Amino acid sequence: METLDIRPGTAAEQRQMRHFRAYLVVALVWSLVMVALPTDLQGPWYVLLAIATICVAMPHIRRLPPTVRRPLMLVVFAGASSLTAAILRAASAGVTGTANPFPSPAEPFVFLSYILFIAAILYIVRQRTPK
Repeated sequence: METLDIRPGTAAEQRQMRHFRAYLVVALVWSLVMVALPTDLQGPWYVLLAIATICVAMPHIRRLPPTVRRPLMLVVFAGASSLTAAILRAASAGVTGTANPFPSPAEPFVFLSYILFIAAILYIVRQRTPK
């Protein structure tokens, strides 16, 4: 009986998979530590992981084929926009003394993140729909 080998073939692909697995382990440990932190520190801890994730994803995405790269870049930019909104909202809350300020300077970034994410979905649907 033949066994199915699902490992990537080239050395570069295997190295990328090792890096991805290492990132998953770090993200899991990071998340477990976040749960154990006091509530006041959980937000900044989450933001640091989000920034690291965006910084790790960008160089890898740039090397992908255009049909995959475009929607992934939109998703990463949507995440960066959402992260920017979270930081701005926290800063606005600190300045105004309101827990959830609305409207705040973060609102355009929230809407931008929605638009970018929807654009990524529509791009993928358009690529997969027969013409």
